[in-house]
Amino acid sequence: MVSRRIIPIVICVCFSLSAQGAAHGESRFLRGDANDDGNITLADAIYLAHYLFEKGPVPMPDVNSGDADCNARVDMIDIVYLVNHLMRGGPEPRCPTL
Repeated sequence: MVSRRIIPIVICVCFSLSAQGAAHGESRFLRGDANDDGNITLADAIYLAHYLFEKGPVPMPDVNSGDADCNARVDMIDIVYLVNHLMRGGPEPRCPTL
């Protein structure tokens, strides 16, 4: 259970970080980090499954953070992509540069 004292701090930090990106007209996120904890783990695959199949919360801070395979959609393939990356050494979630 999260302490009630920590919640306002977390909200302030998240708001501050999102305001910085918004001030520059950009959204910063780690592709594949659907739960926005700063790491790509199995928790992100579970977060996406909850989002897709149980109408859970949208990937944070941007829905595109859940698009691990960079096909402009958040779908079941992103879950498989993350599991492949984490468990089998597959490619990192990122978009190819042009």
